[in-house]
Amino acid sequence: MPKEAGDLANVLVIDDSEAYRMMMKKVIELYFYANVYLAENPGEAFEMIPKINPDLIILDMQMPVMDGFTALKNIRSIEGTKDIPTIAFTALSTSTLVAELVKWKINDFIKKPTTTEIIVKKLKPFLPLKRDIGI
Repeated sequence: MPKEAGDLANVLVIDDSEAYRMMMKKVIELYFYANVYLAENPGEAFEMIPKINPDLIILDMQMPVMDGFTALKNIRSIEGTKDIPTIAFTALSTSTLVAELVKWKINDFIKKPTTTEIIVKKLKPFLPLKRDIGI
């Protein structure tokens, strides 16, 4: 959550799909008080994290070069980033994902494909709400 009242939360969305990055950015900016930063891959994200100090990371679990689980392992291994809430954004099967949720301390997950309503519902516990969607 933001550091002081009136501050915007910083959200980092890491996904190799431009369509999913843009959808997530649009929904977050419409429904939450948040700055949204986009990374196409974990390498970009690792450079951004120290600069933006994210309050929440939304992480695609299936990406080329480095998958989300490897990226999360790296994020969790650094003292200043190990406790950042993380939501998996994935098309992986629920059974595969649930086992990994516990192992890597993933706070929640959003299955692809998704809807605005699901995104808002899943992000509400982590971000200050600008407007409610009524769910």
